[in-house]
Amino acid sequence: MTSGGELSRIDQEILRYAASRSPEEISEKFNGAIEPARVAALTKELLARRDWLTMAEREVMLIIRLENILNDLEAARTASDYDNAQIQLGYLKELGNRFDKRRAATQVDLNALYNNQAQLMLKAIDLATAYLRGAFREKIDPQAWDEAIAEGMRLAAAELEKHQAVEQ
Repeated sequence: MTSGGELSRIDQEILRYAASRSPEEISEKFNGAIEPARVAALTKELLARRDWLTMAEREVMLIIRLENILNDLEAARTASDYDNAQIQLGYLKELGNRFDKRRAATQVDLNALYNNQAQLMLKAIDLATAYLRGAFREKIDPQAWDEAIAEGMRLAAAELEKHQAVEQ
């Protein structure tokens, strides 16, 4: 990496091939001038440098890029530079697709997280009620216990419905 923060030609080449080639294959692209182990280490280092923004910050950056392209597109249209406008539209479409994929992936991750949290909560509630049922088996009639559990579940369901209505 150069002192100004931009990537050197070698860094760019390594990143260009890192997703589809092994460190050995990338080393061969440089005629063995960079050892495969160094290629692997450099790739990890380059990727770590780029991973300093949160996903939310990356989305904001992507939106800014989309807005800049829209501005360029408007300027190209005003100047009747339709070739440039066509290029800008293609770029805009690609960034839009990337944004949509990122949002979809985030939603899948959130759904999995929420499902896991719900499963853990249900397990914890089940353990707690089983413990209480056992601890108070001598003091509470089993039918009264079942009625209390049913009433508690109705209250929990009503509370969940309040939140589902807000989310939709």
